[in-house]
Amino acid sequence: MNRRQVLALLGSAAAGGCLDGSESDPATTGRNTSSVATTRRTTSEPETRTETPDPPELGVRNPEGCPPFDSDVKRVVCASAVGDDAPMTLGPAGQSGSLPRTEFSFTLTNGTETAFTANFYSWEVWKRDDGEWFRIAPRSWPQPAMVMRPGGAHTWHLTVDNTDLDRPIPHSGGTEEVTVTGLGPGTYAFGTDGWFRGQSYENATGFAARFELTGEPLELAPTGIDRTERDGDTVVLHDDPEKNEDRAAYVVTRVENAPEESRRLLTEQVIRRTPLRNALAHFESGVRTVRLEAGTTAFPAFYIGEARYVEYEGQTYRIETERVGTETTHS
Repeated sequence: MNRRQVLALLGSAAAGGCLDGSESDPATTGRNTSSVATTRRTTSEPETRTETPDPPELGVRNPEGCPPFDSDVKRVVCASAVGDDAPMTLGPAGQSGSLPRTEFSFTLTNGTETAFTANFYSWEVWKRDDGEWFRIAPRSWPQPAMVMRPGGAHTWHLTVDNTDLDRPIPHSGGTEEVTVTGLGPGTYAFGTDGWFRGQSYENATGFAARFELTGEPLELAPTGIDRTERDGDTVVLHDDPEKNEDRAAYVVTRVENAPEESRRLLTEQVIRRTPLRNALAHFESGVRTVRLEAGTTAFPAFYIGEARYVEYEGQTYRIETERVGTETTHS
């Protein structure tokens, strides 16, 4: 799913009141003018618009070691790669903390002479593993457009909290106080992106700052399973459905060779997908298939309409779904 898709909407009260030197801009919605929450301007200053042929110079373009953004982000500024005199940065970089609970603060400062449009709900956390970046959180966010004027700044206070990993991982969100659960030790980056006045979201700039976590690694333990059965090389898990939920099966099979390129996942990503978390946690010796029978209100079941493949810890798995009592869904 493209991160530019609108996944939720906010009312006007939620879109304002949280920005330092910033405000909602009804006229600058960028990605989707019909689905962006707006507020009235709180100043009587007339808005002036001038076409800027080029965005402000920020010192560094696409430095090595920065996390990836979407294709509409044309340049990336890493706080670790620019000097203190850079006109716009997200930082500080190089922070570190110890699990199971630690806190960080990241401030985006607009020292340019041009207004910057962003969505402060669409921050991102990536993890670096074996030279590759993996996006961890959030999985969805509201989509208002907010304007940071020259001299403005915005701070996110990030709390990493692993003190309760036995339950499903909660959604991460917010524009100022942000809590992310289920991160293991390693190298991470916090980032956001937006575009300067006179540009468009298709010519965006990303900002990122790296940080480090130390502590105990994550364990992929199941959560919420009511009953477990073993039948040869198949394990069947039962998660009793809630009221008004249809019963379906989430089927994960170990395969030798995927017919298409599989997606490699880290534990920090798997633990956020509760059905996959529960299935992979039961692949012990001799198990080829794990079948989770649970309730789902999604259509298609578990939002999976065709077989897909993932790679986890060097092993490839096929994920399929079926309504209980029917054949497995294949594309």
